[in-house]
This record gives sequence, structure tokens and C-alpha cells, in this order.
Amino acid sequence: MKNKFKLNNIEVDVKRNSLKVNGAWVTIEPRTMDVLTYLARYPKQVISQESLFKALWPNTTFSAGAVQRCIAQLRKALNDDAKKPFFIITHTKRGYSLDVTPKSLTVTWISSKYVGWLCLLLVGISLFILRVFDHKSEFQSKHLSPLTTSSSFDHSPVYSANGNELAFIRKNESANQVIVKDLSEGIEHVLLSSYDDYQSLVWGADNENLYFVVRENNTEWVGKLNLNGTLQKVLSVNKPHRIWKVIDDKHFLYYLSVEESVNESANTKLMRLDKNTSEEVVLIASSYEFTPYRISLSHNRDKIAVAGETQFGKLDIRVFAVEERLLSKSLHKMPLGFTEITWSAKDQSIILAHENRLYSLSLDGEIDELPHIGFQRIFNPRGHPTENKIAMSYTHYKTDLVEAKLGQQTINRLIDSIGQDHLATYSPCGKSVAFVSTRNGHSQIFVLQNGQQILIEENPSHENIYRTPVWSNYEDKLFYSLGSALYEYSIPDNQVIKHELPNYFGYVLDVYSDDDNLLVATKRENGVRFERYDLITKTFTSLANSGVNFQATLDQEDNLVFLKDNKLHWGADEYDMSAYSGLDGRFYSLNNKLLFQSKDTIVSFDKTSFETVQTFLPSEAVSLIDVFSNEQLMFVTVAENRAIIAEYEIATQ
Repeated sequence: MKNKFKLNNIEVDVKRNSLKVNGAWVTIEPRTMDVLTYLARYPKQVISQESLFKALWPNTTFSAGAVQRCIAQLRKALNDDAKKPFFIITHTKRGYSLDVTPKSLTVTWISSKYVGWLCLLLVGISLFILRVFDHKSEFQSKHLSPLTTSSSFDHSPVYSANGNELAFIRKNESANQVIVKDLSEGIEHVLLSSYDDYQSLVWGADNENLYFVVRENNTEWVGKLNLNGTLQKVLSVNKPHRIWKVIDDKHFLYYLSVEESVNESANTKLMRLDKNTSEEVVLIASSYEFTPYRISLSHNRDKIAVAGETQFGKLDIRVFAVEERLLSKSLHKMPLGFTEITWSAKDQSIILAHENRLYSLSLDGEIDELPHIGFQRIFNPRGHPTENKIAMSYTHYKTDLVEAKLGQQTINRLIDSIGQDHLATYSPCGKSVAFVSTRNGHSQIFVLQNGQQILIEENPSHENIYRTPVWSNYEDKLFYSLGSALYEYSIPDNQVIKHELPNYFGYVLDVYSDDDNLLVATKRENGVRFERYDLITKTFTSLANSGVNFQATLDQEDNLVFLKDNKLHWGADEYDMSAYSGLDGRFYSLNNKLLFQSKDTIVSFDKTSFETVQTFLPSEAVSLIDVFSNEQLMFVTVAENRAIIAEYEIATQ
């Protein structure tokens, strides 16, 4: 199929993911364009959902919903009525067909005097491509196959020592379950079922017990579960202490102990518990230079991979030698983001799941990215003990953006894609919305303008986006942060300016009324501060110490607003907020008042009194994320959240 073709009077530009409908260009998602081009390759032929899916995304677990959503988006872009379709026909229980034969656009031929030079150029490019791909990475994806197929949320997979069984946790509406699956026979055995919150599942060293963490209101405890279903408590801690990870090694139990304090950095320790004497020893403690937060015991149980954060806000991977009790120097550093670690077969390398990408890190510090495996998000990778396989939780997570009037249940759906749409904000005039979406497999920034969703930040390096983009007051710019860089996007000319800032820069939070100063968060000495950054002089001015748990905004008079220690800080004043629970720290300035969400209610505060202005959330809504007026409140919907366990096989050359 050519990169440009016509469907009746509609022009299709495949490379730009665009359709020209009624004289105006409409941008669609890459996956949606993939579906259109495949149907156009076989016009008037009925193609099943599964055939379409496997042809386009062969290494991804089949999802009928993904195909249906692409078809719905295509019909919307083409102005094609599903009840009286002209372009895309639905054949009940059989599939879809494109009922229009595509035609090539007019081609401009090259003058014959340039043909010789063009041939030489093509030969050169071909030789270059062959040379590049002759030195490709040693890792190649063979296939991704499901190990579970339930409609629940399956997570925390872990292979037994011989790799014949897989234990995992299944979360559904009726109960949470600990399950062991015989991989050769395909039979699942439910060992435990209750409403308890199970986390961090691991096999015991004897391969006859499972250990996991149970989270309760004020307590967390480690459970030891025999394969016959017998459960006993091994260790428990009370708040503010928590247990992030537990691993068993014959005589000892290792666990990551965390003390979480509001507005202070988490204090983490790698602990070793003697199962016979109950003696506890601190092996690694968080310090100014390194704070551990992920651990993984090697298959031969002689070393522990440790992922942590440096004082400069970088992810750092190290190895702890169990017998010598020594922590290595850094193997590799990369941008901070959501990361999980495991060991590959025979402990040849450390596998990193970092920002929805997979990496293999050798013990010499050499890192290779494993081929991209699809659009779903991945969690809990666990390496097979003897084979080049990784089991992981392969998730579907979707949220939409909806709008409602104050005091009304009815919603207007603003953004509805196949991924997570969130971190959204109205433009100053309320006619446009900037938001973050994971529809293409990683976080990207879009603008909803005149009914069209425009991609403005592709984020090719897959940096995590933690904060909402910020509009300038004149709506001609958007500010956002990726890694330790600040970006300034010009709406009129689609140009981006990258501001390189010190490594303590964190996020941009708001813009001052002069448009020359930004409210930003910085991380210094393991604490977060709110600061004013001057775009002209390139200088920071410290405003307040927010600690770790932070959100902040500016009111209409540029006063700083944030929550700390159950107190609302509004300019120079403080107000007690202990009467309100479920606060996320976000406040929205409206008519010299602040609006905020407390559980399922919306409250207004004018520095004198609190007023509950709404005692419910609109239909499908779960979280208030911006306010423009009483007529325009924006919410994130309840998430569609499910997951299967999938096995990713890697071939080495």
C-alpha cells in the first residue's frame, strides 16, 4: 500500500497519520492508520478481527477491544455512520471490510537526467542499511505468549526453581487469590483466597513454600504459604514502616524496609532476618548518595540486584554480594522512572523494566534494549531460571477525560482513546485542553483544539511524564518537563525550545501572570522545594520546602498554594485541613476561591469558610483534575484495569 492514496474524495497520508476530509486535515492514531492501510490493501474483502490484529501486531496478545476501538475512531474521522456505513462495513461475527477501492494520488515523475544519480544514491543507502543491520543487537524477540487468559488482574508472576510451575496473584471483584499453575499441564491450583491485599510474591528456597506481603490498614506482614494451603505469619510491621519486597534464602529472609514520613524522603533499608534466631541485620541503608527501592535475588542466591535513586535524581543499578556483604559501585545510571528488576536465566544479566521498556544489563555495565513488545504496559518481570524467558504482567489500563457542570451527573466525554488519558488542563480561555496520553505505548502530550487531538510531544525517549503541561496566559505556549529538561512549545509555529536546567530541576507546575516566570519543583538534598524560575535571567528563587509528597499551583494573584502536614498554605496564610480526608494536594483557583476534592465531595474555600458545593462525583468520574468555571469541571474516569501473565521469549545469536 502506497504512503498516499484516496478513498473517494478523502486523501490519506499514511506517514503523517492524517486524512483530508472536507478540505481539512484530521490526525488519527498510528494504530488506527495501520488498520486503515491494511483494510485498503484488501478492499472489499472481509477480514476477521483476529486476523487483522495478528497481521498488524504479531507479538501482542489478541484484544478484540483494541480492533473495535480503532474501527470506531476510523469511522469518526471518516464521518462514516456505523448504522449506514459507506466506507467500513461490519460483517456480524465475521469481521470488517473496506467498501471503497483506494486510488493512487497523482505522481510527479523525475526527469531522466536525475535517474542515474538517484540509482547510485539508492545503492549507497541499501549498502548502508545492510551494514547497520549486520551489527544489530544480540537480542531478538521471538514471541510473546499468554500464560493466563482470565478477565481479572493477574500480577506478580514468579517461576519455581525448576521453571515447571508459575505462581502469581489474581485480583478480581470476588477475592484475591494466590495461584500456582503447572506450565506443562496448564492446570491452575488456587492455594489461598480472601479479600487481603497480597503483594511481592516469591518462592521459598525449598521450592515448597511461597512468601508474600499482606497490606492491611495500619499493618503489613509477611506470610509463608505452604503448597497445601497452610498460612503462617513470619514478620509484621506497623505504620509508618512498610515492607516493599521480601525474598527467601534458606536460613535468612531478606526484605526492603521502608519508613514513609509525610514531607520527608523515604528511609529505606535492606534487612536480613535470621529465621532461627529472629536476629535482624541492616545490610544497606539509604544515604545521601543512594536510596535503594528495588531488590532481586539471583537464581543461585549469591547476589542481590539493587535499584535505587542517587542524590541527583538518577536511577542507579548496583549488585550486593550476599556472602561478602558488599555493595558494588554503579553498574549503570539512567533517568529516574518507574523501574522493576529481575535476573535473566543462569544469572547472566539483570533485566530492567524501565518506563515500559525492557533492557538487559550485563554485570560489566553493558546495556541492550530488548525489542518493543506492544502497546500494553508491563509490570513485575521475572526471569526464568534456566531458559531465555521472562514472565510479566501484561496490562490494559485505560482512563478517559470527561467534563461536567457543577452539581450535575451528566458528563461530556472529551478524550476517549485506547490508553490512559490523564494529566489534563484547560487553556486560559477554556476552549482547548492539553493532556498526557499513553495511547501509543508511552506517555505523550496532546492538545485538544477545535475538536481535533494534536500530538505535540512524541517523547521518543519514553521519558516518564509526571506533571500536567502548563499553558502560558496568552495560550501561545505550553511548558512541560521531560527528564531534567524544560520544554517550551510554541502553538502558532509548532516549534519547541529545550531549556537545559541543573540536575536538581524536577517539574514545571504553573506559570506566573507575566509569562516570564514559572513555578517549578526542584529536588535538593533528597527534599522537594517549590521555586520560581525566571526564563529571562535563568535563575531560581526558593519559595517553600514541600518535602516529598507535593502538588502546587498559583492563585489568580500569583500566590503559592499547596498542602503540607494537613495544612493548606495559601500565600502567607495557613489553614487546618484535618477535617477533610482523601486529599491529593490539588487545588483549583476559581473566582477568588479554591475548589478541591475530598473523597466523593467537592468543596469550596474562600479563606473564611468551607462550603460543600457537590456531594457526589459525576457519572464514571473518579478524580477532579481541573476547573475552568462552574460550567466546566474536568475529571478522570474510573480505570478499566485488567492484566494477564504473558511470557516473553528472547533468542540470543
